[in-house]
Amino acid sequence: FTYQEFSPYDDQILNIALNATYRQVYGNFYPMESERPIDLERRLRNGDITIRELVRNLAKSPFYIKSYYLSVSQEKSIYFCIKHILGRPIIDHSELIKHIEIINQKGFYHYIDSLVDSLEYQEIFGEDIVPYSRNWNSPCASRTSDFLKTTNYSKGYASSDNVMKEKR
Repeated sequence: FTYQEFSPYDDQILNIALNATYRQVYGNFYPMESERPIDLERRLRNGDITIRELVRNLAKSPFYIKSYYLSVSQEKSIYFCIKHILGRPIIDHSELIKHIEIINQKGFYHYIDSLVDSLEYQEIFGEDIVPYSRNWNSPCASRTSDFLKTTNYSKGYASSDNVMKEKR
């Protein structure tokens, strides 16, 4: 894969970026046409927002909240948020506890902001790179367990994270 910065002035690249962003943030579970935030797509096309802001808004959308926050346990919701926004599995139990505390003390919207505004997100994806799954190629400092967690939460290109909702 080659990841390039986004240029909103090319319709073909816009469509590729939108599809990749929907696939990553929504876990390959596409919203119906009426559920797509067309206003965000227009703002991205006009250069008013970046991919990073698109990711933030998609993760705060009613579609995402209904699919990956309200219909699953809080722990699974955190796993999905980290996978969809940071492109990796949760590191350990202490990280999970930290994220639970953020949600319980400050709410889900603040939690999404904390992920998108994190130094990790900024260093890896910046403003214009669509988040992607980062543990398939064994990056530096990753553990074997990170790869195994990634394979556990990435069931295949043709399936969506929505099929994983029912499992606890």
